[in-house]
Amino acid sequence: RYQLVMQASRSQSAAWQPAPEHPGLRTDALDIWQLDLLTLPCSPSLFDKDETTRLQAFRHSDARRQFCVSRTGLRNILGKYLAIPPEQVTLRIAEGGKPRLEATPPPLYFNLSHAGSLALLAIREDCDIGIDIEHPRPIPGMERIARRMFSDREIAGLESKNWPQDLFFRTWSHMEARQKCLGRVVFGEVAGADIVQTEGFSLGRDYYAAVAWQRGHAPASINYYLAAP
Repeated sequence: RYQLVMQASRSQSAAWQPAPEHPGLRTDALDIWQLDLLTLPCSPSLFDKDETTRLQAFRHSDARRQFCVSRTGLRNILGKYLAIPPEQVTLRIAEGGKPRLEATPPPLYFNLSHAGSLALLAIREDCDIGIDIEHPRPIPGMERIARRMFSDREIAGLESKNWPQDLFFRTWSHMEARQKCLGRVVFGEVAGADIVQTEGFSLGRDYYAAVAWQRGHAPASINYYLAAP
């Protein structure tokens, strides 16, 4: 079991800004976009064959809309960075199920996560990243899952506070962001803080979020944007 260092789970207050019309990245910057899944459009006409198949496979309307709006937002935002129409953004699924741009090496690295009525999209030019957002809810077997996935220090923190649900989901967001940064499935080999650093940030609602990058690649700045309809 790996051991966390304190720097690996620091948090900060995010200053959310209106979306820029023509976003651009510095090599050492990280952009994080917040998408409101209740107000942004769902445009399946932009999707490729794989996305259309996945959309049609959802049985529940809420999950279907969550996927549709978040993927529409992903294409619209990536299209702005790449200066191409959103339907021309070419995606592929890499090992571990992580979406990437088709080009090798890709002009941008990105990661998408959604929960409840919000989605988050992280974009960086120079290295892989992972992001996760969690909306607390009752979860069966929470202690069992934590003992399998969390570090000794994280488990001790949960035990000392009698396993509060909000702390579980805050801790989970850091763990899943690390996994996604390395392209690993959530319940695969756990990525330790010795190779991946995370930073939590505030959404101002009942959500917990964290973004991850490999150690030695900390961004010089993080920009937080609100996606516009």
